[in-house]
Formats: sequence, structure tokens, C-alpha cells
Amino acid sequence: MKKSIDIRYKRSIMISVRRRLRLKWTLKAIRTNLGLNQSEMAKKLDISTDTYKNYENYKTFPDVIIVKKIIKLSNVDFDDIIFLPSEYAESENN
Repeated sequence: MKKSIDIRYKRSIMISVRRRLRLKWTLKAIRTNLGLNQSEMAKKLDISTDTYKNYENYKTFPDVIIVKKIIKLSNVDFDDIIFLPSEYAESENN
């Protein structure tokens, strides 16, 4: 009995560590990884270039439909995409 508890405990630790080590992607990193400029990315998402630039510069945020398109296009999990600037997270922690 104790051995099975140890195995489950180790497995949960491994999953937790993997989640913390997952690479996080900004929209710019996704776009450049795909080899696209902002205009090309906007076209693939069926939005204007200005709208896409605002997403990358954190001036506005994509709606659910656009997020789904980004996930499908990039094959990056939703949990691994950063939609807020790091300054926002820092100000929330203070």
C-alpha cells in the first residue's frame, strides 16, 4: 500500500514540475516562430494589421474566436500563451 502512495506522490510532483517548466509564448514569439510579419499574421486571423498590432502591444486583447484561431494556427496550448504584459503581473503581486 505504501509503495502505491509513493508512486502517486512522485507522479504528481513530476506533473507539477513539468507545468512550471512549460515554455510560455507571447503573441510576438508565436508570430515570429511561424515566420510571419504582423500583416501576414493578421491576414491569417482575418483581422486588420492594426488590430493585431494592438494585441501584441497589449493595448487590446483578442476575443475567444481569435484566441482559438491563434491556438489552431500555432499549435500552442491556451495555458502557454501570455496575453498580459509582465508589468501587469508584477503590479498585481505588490
